[in-house]
Amino acid sequence: APKEIDTYVNSLKDISEYWYYTFFPYDSNELSNIEKQWVNKLNRIGIGYFRPLVAVALSLKKEVEPNERIYLLKEIERFIFLCFRMAGFNASYKSSYYYNKARDVLQRKTSLKSVADDLMKSIDNDLNAIIVNFIAQTDKRFDSGLGFYGWRGLRYFLFEYESHLSTQYNIQKVDWQMFSKVERDKITIEHILPQTPTKWYWRNQLRHFNEDEIKTLSSSLGNLLPLAQSINSSLQNDSFPDKKNNPSKRRGYINGSHSEIEVAAEEDWNAKSILKRGLKLLEFMEDRWNFNLTDEQKSELLHLDFVNEKRNEIPEIPEPKTINNIG
Repeated sequence: APKEIDTYVNSLKDISEYWYYTFFPYDSNELSNIEKQWVNKLNRIGIGYFRPLVAVALSLKKEVEPNERIYLLKEIERFIFLCFRMAGFNASYKSSYYYNKARDVLQRKTSLKSVADDLMKSIDNDLNAIIVNFIAQTDKRFDSGLGFYGWRGLRYFLFEYESHLSTQYNIQKVDWQMFSKVERDKITIEHILPQTPTKWYWRNQLRHFNEDEIKTLSSSLGNLLPLAQSINSSLQNDSFPDKKNNPSKRRGYINGSHSEIEVAAEEDWNAKSILKRGLKLLEFMEDRWNFNLTDEQKSELLHLDFVNEKRNEIPEIPEPKTINNIG
C-alpha cells in the first residue's frame, strides 16, 4: 500500500545517515570520540555483516547512552577478531542470526545491551574451538614456511599493539593508513632476524641452531615488527646493532615507532629474545581480547620449544676481516 511504501522509504532515509557514519564515523557530530574510535576499529578489522547492526545502534542516539553502544561495538570487534581472524571460521558464521538481531533492535524488540551480552556469551562458549582452530591453522602456516607472517590478522594485531604502546606513552607515531598500504613509505612487516641470515652477526648468534630451526625462529610471532617499507628495504639483512641504529642509514629502530623502540632496547637479538617477545605479544593478545591461553598453548603457537633445549657449546664464529669490518 502507498502508506507502507512511504514508511519504508522514510525508514531508508532515516538510516542512510548512520549507514554513512559506519564508514566515516569522524564525520558525525553526534558520536563521542570513543564511539568513533571503535567504529574505526571495526572498519580496520573488516566489519563484514555487522554493518547493519552498527548502523542501527548509531541511529538510536536519543534512546541509548553512549556506553551501551560502546559495549556493543567492543563485543562486535572481539567477536570478529576471535572468530574470524584467529579461528578462521567461515565468514558467514552466525550472519543470519545477527542480521535478525539488527532487525529486532530497529523494531525495539531487543536492546543493544542484550545483543552485546549475547555476543559475549557466544564467544565464551566458542573459546575452546577458537583456540584449537588458531593453533591448527598456525601449525599449517609454519608447515608452509610462512609462520605468523602468513596470518591474515597480523597487521591488525600489530597495529593494536602499537596503539597500546601509544596510549602508554601518550603519543601516536603511526596510523592505520600506513599499516594498510604497501606503497613506498608505508608499513610493512619486518623479520628482525632475516629470513636469509647470511651476515656474520646472525650466523654467530644462531650458531647453535640448524637451518630449519632458524627458519622457524624467523617466522615466529616475536620476530615480526612493523616498520616503513623503505626502511625495511634499506635494513634488509643487516646485523641487529645496525638495524637499531646505523648512522649511515636514514634511520633505525631507535628512531621509529613505539614497537621499534621497544625492540631497540634489547642489547642483542637471539633465540631467547624472539621467544620472550613472542610470549609478551601473546599476553597482550589475552588481555586485549579477554581470553586465556595455557603455557602449553602458547608454546604450540610460537613453535619455539627447542630454544630452551640444552645444546653443546659451540665456539664463536670468527668475525671476518674486512676493510670496514662490516657484517
